[in-house]
Amino acid sequence: MVSVDIGSTLGPYRLVAELGQGGMARLFLGLRPMPDGTQREAAIKVIRPEHLQDRAFVEMFLDEGRIASHVNHPNVVRIHEVSEAGGTYFMAMEFLHAVTLATFLKELYRMSRRPSPEVATAILIRVADGLHAAHETCDEAGRLLDIVHRDVSPSNVLASCGGAVRLIDFGIAKAQGRLHKTSFGRTKGKLRYMAPEQMRRNPVDRRADIWALGVVLWETLATRRLYGSSGDLDVVRAALDGGIQPPGAYADVPFAVDRVVMRCLAVDPDQRPATAGELARLLREASPEAAAITDAELGSLVWAVCGHVLDQRSRELPIELPTRKSLAHLDPPPNEALARMSEFLDESDDATVVGGLTDEDRASMASKAPASPPKLASSAFDPGRASPDPLNGGATIPTGLQAPPMVPPPSTSGEVPRADVLASVESPSWSGEHPRPPIPAPQRRPMPLALWVLLAVLGAVATGVLTYIAIRSL
Repeated sequence: MVSVDIGSTLGPYRLVAELGQGGMARLFLGLRPMPDGTQREAAIKVIRPEHLQDRAFVEMFLDEGRIASHVNHPNVVRIHEVSEAGGTYFMAMEFLHAVTLATFLKELYRMSRRPSPEVATAILIRVADGLHAAHETCDEAGRLLDIVHRDVSPSNVLASCGGAVRLIDFGIAKAQGRLHKTSFGRTKGKLRYMAPEQMRRNPVDRRADIWALGVVLWETLATRRLYGSSGDLDVVRAALDGGIQPPGAYADVPFAVDRVVMRCLAVDPDQRPATAGELARLLREASPEAAAITDAELGSLVWAVCGHVLDQRSRELPIELPTRKSLAHLDPPPNEALARMSEFLDESDDATVVGGLTDEDRASMASKAPASPPKLASSAFDPGRASPDPLNGGATIPTGLQAPPMVPPPSTSGEVPRADVLASVESPSWSGEHPRPPIPAPQRRPMPLALWVLLAVLGAVATGVLTYIAIRSL
C-alpha cells in the first residue's frame, strides 16, 4: 500500500500540498505533466488508509466519481478520473480557486452584510442549472441515470474568484447502477435540507433536490437558518406540517421570488417545480435583475467578501494563483444589487447523516405534536424594530459595498446558540407584497354584566334546591 502524503505520486499526479482533510478522506493539490510542457492542477481526494478495508465506503467513493464524471455542465465540478494506485483509491477533480457558499455566507456574517435578493437568486439559478444537468444525465448507452444528489446544501456549492458556481460532492447521490445500495428504510443527507418524503423514508426522486435547493435559497434570502435552533424532531415536524413562512416575512424579498421559494418547499412533491430546469426558469422570470448578473460581477463580489481567504491560500500553495492585487484592474460590481449585504452563519453544525425516522421517533412526535404548526424563527424576528436601508446612508468601503449600521437582535433567553437563526438587519416592508407574521391570539373580552346576574340567580336557585333536598332527607 502506498503511503500518501505531500511529495507522493498517485498515478500521473504529484501531490504538492494538502488542501484539507476529514474523517473519511484527505484532499491534496496535485500536478500532472502535460504534453505541451505545462502542468495541470487537480484536487486529489484520497481515501484514508483506515477505511480501505470498508467495502461499503470504498463503493460509495467509487460511485461518487463514476456518477459525477458522467455530468458535463459548467455548474457541476468536473471529474478527471477515478483510479487506484498501489492499493490506494483516489479521485482527481477540477481545481478551483474558490470558497464554498457556506464560507461566503459566513464571511458576510463577519462583515455584518448580506447578499441582495438578486445576488442570492443569481447564485441559485446557476446551481439549479447544474442540478438539472445532473438529473438529466445518461450513461454511455443513453439510459437516464436517475441521479438524485440528496446532499444539496451551502457546503456543497463552490463560488470561484472568476464567478464560476459549481455543485460538488455526489458522494451519497442516488443513481442507477450504483455499486453501493442504500439499505431499505435508511435515509441519507443533512436533516435540515431533507425533503419531507426523505424524512418519512419514502422513495425519493429529483424533487427532493428541489426542496433542498429551496431551503438553501430561503436561507440565503432571509439571512437566517430556516429551522433556527430547533431540535431534530422539531425540524421534522415543521417540514412535515408545512409550517414554513416565506423568506419575505423576514427580509425585503420580491414577492415573485417568494412564491417560487414556497413552491419548492411544498410538502407534496407534486406541487413543487417538476425539474430544476423549470425552477431556474421560474427564478429568471421572477427576477430579471438576477438573470442579468454576470459571472464577472459574481467573481468581483467573491473577491470583495472572501479575498483574504483566497489570498491566504495563494500564499500557502506552491503554484501561481490570482490575488486581489493581480486582479486590481477589475472594477467593483456596477450592479446596485451587489451592494446590499448583511449577516448569515455557516452550516458547520450540519453533518451529512445516514439514518431516518425510527418508530420511537414517530411515537415521540405523535405524543408531542402541537395543535398547530410551530412558529419558525420567531425569536429572532421583531417587526417593531426599525432597521436602516443598506442602500442609503452606509459608509462606502473600498470594495464597492456599503456597510449599514448593525443593530443586534433582541434576546429574551440570554445568549443565542451559534446554530440559531440570524436576525435580519432590515425590517420587512409591509406593503401588501409579503405575508405578515402570525397574528397574536385575541385577548379575552370581559363578561357582560347581564351574564353575571344570570349566573348569580342560577347559583342561588341551585343552592335553594340542594338545601330543600337536604332538609327532606332528615
